[in-house]
Amino acid sequence: MPSSNNQISWLSPAERALRLKKQQKQLRKYEDDVKSRSGRGKKVVEMVIKDGKVNMVERTISTADDPENDKEMETLENEIKESKLQSEANLSRNVWDYKNDNKWEKPVYIPSSSRKETSDELPSKMNARVQLYGTDDENELIN
Repeated sequence: MPSSNNQISWLSPAERALRLKKQQKQLRKYEDDVKSRSGRGKKVVEMVIKDGKVNMVERTISTADDPENDKEMETLENEIKESKLQSEANLSRNVWDYKNDNKWEKPVYIPSSSRKETSDELPSKMNARVQLYGTDDENELIN
């Protein structure tokens, strides 16, 4: 499972640990396969004595099928899913309710002709507008 830093940089530490455990499991399985093909894998010899005769049975064992390791990875995956669901639930509660937010008032526009200007304040080419905040009529817009 080759991956670059760009692919894993957005993962949380728990997700990185889970990815590392999966990579290690795949590597162990690959190494076991290579060893078993070459005849050097882990072997168990079983002796069966029956009616005075001894039968020897040889079996290869795969270390990649570790149920404790699988259970640990499963619990890590569940923890990650729960933490993601919790963070999404927290983010969904953090929505702006514009109807209940009373901080903002509608702007009131005052024309530049009613304002006393000096020639030093603004160039004559610019169309000056002053925006004041008030509770005047919302339909009243002046250019």
